[in-house]
Amino acid sequence: MNQSKDKAAVYYVGSMEGSCLDKILEVAGQNSTENKDITIVIKEGDYYLDSSLKLCKDNCRITLKAEGKVRLIGGKKLSGIGKVSDDTVLKRFNTSVRRKILQCNLTDNGIKEPGNFISRGFNRAVSPSHSELFVDSIPFSISQYPKKGKFIHITGYLQEEINEWGEKTGNLKAGFKYDCKRPKQWEKSADIWVHGYWSWDWANSYERVAELNVDEMTVKTAPPYGNYAFKTGQRFCFLNILEEVTEQGDYYIDRKTNILYFYPFDNSECKEVIVTVLDEPLIEIDSAENIKIEGLTFEAVRGHALKITNASNINIDNCIFKNIGNNAADVTDCKNVLISACTIHDAGDGGVSVISGDRKSLSPANITIHNNHIYNIAKWTRCYQTAINITGVGISTTHNLIHDCPHTAILYWGNDITIENNEIYNVVMETGDAGAVYTGRDYTFRGNRVCKNFIHHLGGVGMGTMGIYNDDCVSGTLMQDNYFLEVSRAVFLGGGRDFLVKNNVFVNCYPAIEIDGRGSSVHKVWRSMVDDLMKNRFYDIGGNIAPYIEKYPELADIDSFYKQNSLIPPSAVIENNIYCSDRKLEFSWDSEKGTYLVKNNYCCSREDFEDFDYGNFKIKPGSAAFDYGYSNADFHAIGLITDDRNENPPEVSSCLEVNRHTGMLILSLKNKCDKRVAGRFIFHTDTHVDNFSETSVKFELSAYDIKKHEVSLPQNRGDLQIEARSNVAGVRPCRVQYKVNI
Repeated sequence: MNQSKDKAAVYYVGSMEGSCLDKILEVAGQNSTENKDITIVIKEGDYYLDSSLKLCKDNCRITLKAEGKVRLIGGKKLSGIGKVSDDTVLKRFNTSVRRKILQCNLTDNGIKEPGNFISRGFNRAVSPSHSELFVDSIPFSISQYPKKGKFIHITGYLQEEINEWGEKTGNLKAGFKYDCKRPKQWEKSADIWVHGYWSWDWANSYERVAELNVDEMTVKTAPPYGNYAFKTGQRFCFLNILEEVTEQGDYYIDRKTNILYFYPFDNSECKEVIVTVLDEPLIEIDSAENIKIEGLTFEAVRGHALKITNASNINIDNCIFKNIGNNAADVTDCKNVLISACTIHDAGDGGVSVISGDRKSLSPANITIHNNHIYNIAKWTRCYQTAINITGVGISTTHNLIHDCPHTAILYWGNDITIENNEIYNVVMETGDAGAVYTGRDYTFRGNRVCKNFIHHLGGVGMGTMGIYNDDCVSGTLMQDNYFLEVSRAVFLGGGRDFLVKNNVFVNCYPAIEIDGRGSSVHKVWRSMVDDLMKNRFYDIGGNIAPYIEKYPELADIDSFYKQNSLIPPSAVIENNIYCSDRKLEFSWDSEKGTYLVKNNYCCSREDFEDFDYGNFKIKPGSAAFDYGYSNADFHAIGLITDDRNENPPEVSSCLEVNRHTGMLILSLKNKCDKRVAGRFIFHTDTHVDNFSETSVKFELSAYDIKKHEVSLPQNRGDLQIEARSNVAGVRPCRVQYKVNI
């Protein structure tokens, strides 16, 4: 370490001084009392941390800045890796792979007790993840059956009960049935786990298997069990099984012998094999002020990467967060925080989580999550740990690019929240009854804006998915100037009031807008929600008094409904929207009890857009849409501001079409950036087609290149939805509906 002679107190840290970083922060804290701005420049290198770097109230006006590539790592780099030689272990592997498996003794590497699995998932507290494996920075997968993205189905249960909807379900303690012979190949183990969506496609959990009867095909789990109940047909998989190290990228830790087994990729050099160890944040900021962190890479940690609590004036700029056990950035009870231009991917829980601002007084937090690229989030928790998770008042999320998440992209709860200029695609890929942007169950959530976003190509199973999901009578959301492409129920109004849906563009949505009236339903589930849960929330927060009634005068109507013991009907204004969809505005159950103003909406064609094929949905000058009051939003301003970022993903648009004369599927690609892009597109179908579903095609594009690829469609196919998704972040998906009789 050396200090420059500048009055501003600049400290330099060398790559061999990783163990001294906490000492440097202590020295910087002492100097901060002299009312100086302090900069700690960390020289390029890898810094393996055994504990958190902590900035507290004595550490203020400090900048941590990377000079070159600086990695803060919460794991151990392994040595002593070799082939498996124990015949007793070898025979448990499939004959086709057993000579390709590598092993490493973790005890010899100073890891005495690797982090074990815990019950995690829906409605569970965030806890440090199990120890994970990363080889040359590539995340490896816990051995499981079936493999990632595939499931076995529950075929029955051992003790019947009835849920709140009057449906037959299975008691969680008693266990469930399945129909699969694969577990008969496994040796008995006390450390097998199951992951399942036990009752609903939005509520999952991981549970340890207490009893696996491979002959009867039954599973009993250990406490705390799952959630809700077992329902026939729901999905689950087995995890943490030595015999299921069968594919490249699989790994397993035998916690009795403390030996790691893994199957490397063919082209892997295994130069850096890391197992995560640290279960606390890499950096923790607590009660500090005026802190900036710039250009650091946070990676390979079991806990949060960055935790900020009770702090103010914090700036996190152009950092990389990857291979994280919990959240990339966890922000609680803070003010004036900016997290910008970061790249966040491969986190076990969420990307950025913020709980700040005072809802009782409506005091804003002034926190902004801006210009970040976030993808491959919720690798473990799956549900309700999202790319951006907001609770509080006065929080903004703007110009972010979010994709490839199993559940929701942006989850928000509270007031005066702004969600603008974000691009979201390939989310809700494993779940159902969920939305790309979601909130619900509170009449006092007001002042929220979801505007100028581009939401496209969502997934969804079971009950499907939504673009902007206003669930369970939440009210008052402004949704304006958004663009939706290939989204079911692009705007969903779930029984709430005082919505404004204005100046949005809906392309191939099914439907564009859907409204129900659950707030005025007489079903006991909805009455309990509205008359008990939401009523208590309304009066506990003071929805009928200042400052709420002054800032949101429409809450007087809610107060009046409750005082009159009346049903609460929905209401909305829907105007100046553009539909390029067969299904437009649809009213479903109990919606007839509501009040709606629907005016000046326009149905357009592909020719109204600047470039429909390659996803440019700005409306052309001269379109009749402008005669209906539509005002062109700046479609090209949505998404990342690349000039402000050190690292940018490619931007490639894609298009699928079927040539009916040749029977060929045509994939057209347009590279909009100034760098070469190469990768693979994988074809997914709504109905499995042998020798086609999940096949792929390689692509390579030079700067600003345009190319077409032709792929043979299978013979004797019926109606089919085909989607092409790339394995390269930033390469956009595309979809085509092929109907035989058209």
